[in-house]
Amino acid sequence: MKTPWYYGWNVIAFCIVFQAISFGSVFYSFAVLAIPLTKAFTISLSQTMLATSFLQIGMGALSPLLGRALDLMPLRQLVIIGALGLCIGFIILANTSSLWILLLVYSCLLPTGLILSGSMAAQTAAARWFIRKRGLALGISAVGTSVGAFLFPPLVTALLSRYGLSTTFLAMALLSALIIIPLAWLILSRVPNTTDLESQVTTPQHPTICDKSDRNWTMVEILRQPSFWIIISGFAPICASFTSVQFNLGAYAHDHGFLSTQTASLLSTLAIAMVGGKFFFAGLSDRIDHRFLFLIMAISQGAVLISLQFSPSYTALIAILILFGFSMGGGLPLLGAMIADQFGVKAFGRLIGISTLFITASSAAGPYFTALVYDAVGSFNIAFSAIAALIIPGALAILLLKSRSPIIGSIAKSPST
Repeated sequence: MKTPWYYGWNVIAFCIVFQAISFGSVFYSFAVLAIPLTKAFTISLSQTMLATSFLQIGMGALSPLLGRALDLMPLRQLVIIGALGLCIGFIILANTSSLWILLLVYSCLLPTGLILSGSMAAQTAAARWFIRKRGLALGISAVGTSVGAFLFPPLVTALLSRYGLSTTFLAMALLSALIIIPLAWLILSRVPNTTDLESQVTTPQHPTICDKSDRNWTMVEILRQPSFWIIISGFAPICASFTSVQFNLGAYAHDHGFLSTQTASLLSTLAIAMVGGKFFFAGLSDRIDHRFLFLIMAISQGAVLISLQFSPSYTALIAILILFGFSMGGGLPLLGAMIADQFGVKAFGRLIGISTLFITASSAAGPYFTALVYDAVGSFNIAFSAIAALIIPGALAILLLKSRSPIIGSIAKSPST
C-alpha cells in the first residue's frame, strides 16, 4: 500500500506529542518539583539538583547505545520501551522517600524514557523521512519539547497543590502509558530503518529519505572528525547555560519572592518563546549559514545570564525569559541540522547519541554547580557569570566549522515531502 504524501507530517505530529509528555513531565516540571522534593526528602537544594545531574549523566551514558538502537531497530518498539521506562520510573518515585532510589530512577529509567520517547527518537524520525524540508521538519518536531514545557509546569503545580507529590507522579505515569504507547503502535510502523536507507534510492513508501552523499559513519570515524568536536565545543556550554537556568528557575524565583504560580507562568512563557525560536532557527537553517545562526543563539544566551544578575522585576524577568527561550529554542533543531549537513542521516541516531554523551556532561554539571554556588554564597550570580564566560570560546570554535551549503541546496531537485 502506497504511503500518502502527508504521512510524514503525521509522524511529526506524534513526535510532538511524545516529546511533550516525556520532556514536559521529566525535564521541564523539575523546576516546580524542586522545592517539594527538597522538603519531602529533607535535603538541600544542591542535593535535589543531583537528580538533574544524574538524569543528564544517565542520558549521556545511554545515548550512544540507544542511539545505535535507533539506527537498527524499529522506531515503534523503541518509543514504546521509552514510555514504559517513564511509567515505571514515575511509579517508583510515587512510592519512595529514599534519596538513593530517587537518584537511581533519575539516572536509569527516566533517561531511557527521554531518549527513546524524546528528542533523539523524534529527530531520527524527522531526519529519515525528510530531505528538502529537513530543517523545517526537525524544527517542527522539536516544538514537542516546548509544548511540554508550556503544559506541564502549571499542570504539575496544580496537582501538587491539590493531591501532593505521590499522586502527581502517578498521574504522569498514567499519561505516559495511556497516550504514548497506543499512538506509537498505530503511527510509527512506516518510519524507515537503516536497512531502508541502504538502498540509496527513493521508494514509493519513503519518497525523500536520503541523498546519494549519505554515509554510514562508524564511531571511530565520527570521533576522528574535527567538525564533530567543533559542534560539541559550541553546544556544550550553551546547553549548560540552559539547564542551569531552567532547573534552578523555581529556586531563583522563590529566592526573589515570587509565588509558585508565578514560577509556573514563567516556565510557560519560556516554553512559548522556545516554540517561536524553533520555527525561526529551523526555517532559516535550510537557507542561512548555520554558524551565523549559532552566534545569534550564543550572544543571546550570554546576555540573559548577565541580565539575571540584576534582580529583575517580574515583568523584566518575563522579557528576559522570552529572549532566553527564543534563543535556546534553536538549539535542538540547529544541532540536528548541523549534524545532518555535516554527516548525513544514515548514522544519524549514532551521531546524535555520541554528541549527547559529550554535551550532557556539561548540561549535567551546570545545574548542580549553580545550586552548589547558591548554597555556598546565597546567590546565583557567580555561577551565571562563569557559565557566560564559557560560552565565548564555544562560539568562537563554531566559526572554525567548515562552511557547507544548507541541505536544501544539495537537493533542490528532490521531490517535496
